[in-house]
Amino acid sequence: MLNRYSLPELLDLAERARQSLEPFGFTRVWTNDNLEYRSVLASSTAILARLPVKLGTAVTVPYFRNPIDLAMAFATMAELSGGEKFPLGWDLARDPS
Repeated sequence: MLNRYSLPELLDLAERARQSLEPFGFTRVWTNDNLEYRSVLASSTAILARLPVKLGTAVTVPYFRNPIDLAMAFATMAELSGGEKFPLGWDLARDPS
C-alpha cells in the first residue's frame, strides 16, 4: 500500500483503521521495507507522530540499510512513542502483542 497511496492518504487510512478496529483489539500498524516503496523509516515516523498505536516492520531489508542509521532511526521513533519497542520482522506466534 505504500506506493498506491500518498503519505497523507496512508496516514488517513491508518487513522480510520485505528478508529474502527480499536474496539476489536487493533493495536499495531505494520510497515514493510521494499525498494519499490517510499521510505519505510520516514512513513513509520509519520505514523507514530500522528497515531497512538504500536508500530512494527514486517520486513526490514538489512542489505539496503546501514545498521547504524537503522538503529538511530528506530531510536528516534522510540522517542516519539515514549520508549515503545519496535518489532523488526517480529514472530507473532511468539509475541502476539
